[in-house]
Amino acid sequence: MDSKLDAKRRDFLITTLTTGQLHFRVNSYPYFLSCINSSVKVIANTIYEESLYNNRFEGWLSNQTAKQILIQRGIISPVIDNQIKAIEESIEDMKVSLYRSMFSTSDEKRIRKELKMAKDKLAGLEKSKSELYYLTLEGFATRLKFMTLIAGSLYSAITFKRIFTNEEIKEPDFFFIDQITNQRSIIEPIDKEIREISRTQPWRTMWSLGKPNPFNKSVINLTDYQQTLMVYSNMYDNIRESIECPPDNIINDDDCCDGWLILQSRKRDKELKERQTNEVLGKKANDAQELFIPAKGKDDFDRINSMNDGGTKIVMGQRTNQIKQQGVVKDGDLFDNKVKKQGITIQQFKDKAGGK
Repeated sequence: MDSKLDAKRRDFLITTLTTGQLHFRVNSYPYFLSCINSSVKVIANTIYEESLYNNRFEGWLSNQTAKQILIQRGIISPVIDNQIKAIEESIEDMKVSLYRSMFSTSDEKRIRKELKMAKDKLAGLEKSKSELYYLTLEGFATRLKFMTLIAGSLYSAITFKRIFTNEEIKEPDFFFIDQITNQRSIIEPIDKEIREISRTQPWRTMWSLGKPNPFNKSVINLTDYQQTLMVYSNMYDNIRESIECPPDNIINDDDCCDGWLILQSRKRDKELKERQTNEVLGKKANDAQELFIPAKGKDDFDRINSMNDGGTKIVMGQRTNQIKQQGVVKDGDLFDNKVKKQGITIQQFKDKAGGK
């Protein structure tokens, strides 16, 4: 899809990503957030662990208790984790369908609408699930760690010196850090924007001339934004170098491109499983239309079942339902085998008729 970034926002993002500095003002004073150095990370992790230990008897909710409260209040379902997983899988399938609908405008519009609804529903479930996280001990400790990291990476844009020392970040001004955090959340690069920057100019030229690391810094000294930018830049390099590289209109559309990537991943997984099956079972795996492998437990069953493709799993489901309804069923009476037999009979008739 066409770029949605205006020139001003694009320039701001390029500057932020290439310098590793996120500039903004709070109470008219200019600040910037930069890469978090190792000493600050050590302090933040120590504060997190100490907070968990020192406050373990202070009446904070456990994650499980918080979840039960949300269930009792009807805010979330007892099976919310399964719901989230199902929607995530559905979103993957819709992205694949979107990629395949590139020649059908009506299908594309429908799928995009369904995809947006699924994304919104997923975001809503995840928000509801974490509604009481701030009341848990883990949520409290995580907040202290986050504020320590923000305080330790905050600089004056006038003096270019840190606002707080390593000692001061252990007990920062929470109200002030909240102001910084709020401003940061308004202007910071989001994933979709970083992804667009990674595949467009002027970054593509910078990346081409400077890769694999155009920042000339150790990876541990890069901001999260810069690391994400490099990940996406490498991803698009790999896509364009693929022998099955999709056209630009697919590459420039995040959801369509994701659909193509998911398809490629599924193809690789299928080929790998087939190769592993052939290596383990030998010639009989190639010769047999159906192969029965006994499973010693649920883990073995799941592993064996994963080797089946989508069509085979549908047939297995049909057979299971037929056996549940009818009891013992002969192989020739299985619905899918009847369909196969009927198809063969019709083809034989056509062959004979054609030979007359």
